[in-house]
Amino acid sequence: MRKSLRVTAQCIHFVNRIDNKNVGDWHCCPLNYFYDFFKDYNIMRHDIDYIEWERINRCDIVIIGAGGMLDVTASFNANINRLLDKCETVIAWSIGFNTHDTQWFQGENFEPVKFNKFKLISIRDYHHKSGLDWLPCPSALAPEFAMTSELKRKIGIIEHQNLPIIGLPYDKISNAYNLHDVVEFITSSEVIVTNSYHMVYFSQLLRKKVVVYNKFSTKFDCFKYQPEFVECKNNDWGGG
Repeated sequence: MRKSLRVTAQCIHFVNRIDNKNVGDWHCCPLNYFYDFFKDYNIMRHDIDYIEWERINRCDIVIIGAGGMLDVTASFNANINRLLDKCETVIAWSIGFNTHDTQWFQGENFEPVKFNKFKLISIRDYHHKSGLDWLPCPSALAPEFAMTSELKRKIGIIEHQNLPIIGLPYDKISNAYNLHDVVEFITSSEVIVTNSYHMVYFSQLLRKKVVVYNKFSTKFDCFKYQPEFVECKNNDWGGG
């Protein structure tokens, strides 16, 4: 693989959602864990919404993922298709379906992604109706998951930074915390309540019970191990 990449590609472009205030988005890019493999090549990273199109050539290789970038916004789908049209070799690495409902509803008339144009494709959604191959999010390889902590609480809340969970009398952090602090919080909790995809995923990696609070997207539908779900109006939850 190294030899063929060296001959055919001027550059390898990694495309995902780059948000240093979202620990899942920040740590899901496969380049974080396979840099030693790719370091001998010219490498560029792009945010899916801020692609430097003029830097991408047809013979380049594009790796999209990971993260929930399918059917989430019209711009994401359009940019994925533009990459598929622009380059001969586009690979999807553990991308996920992520259609929002009323909380962050983005409409229904998205440009369909041209899945047949990918050279290789894997999705993070287990047994998805699309039938596409499953590959878990590469953030599972982060060394922080080797950490252990003493149990400090029965229930801990990790809220999405943009969707606060209010009114519940438990210790709380958000997915804007760094990975070390997130893992420390999860490992020191017996149960995690969250509305963030990666906080569910991280909690499961750490073998914790996890409850999804007010599910708002299809991204929560296809975990290999299904979490519990709770729907609460006005944060009226009888959890104890």
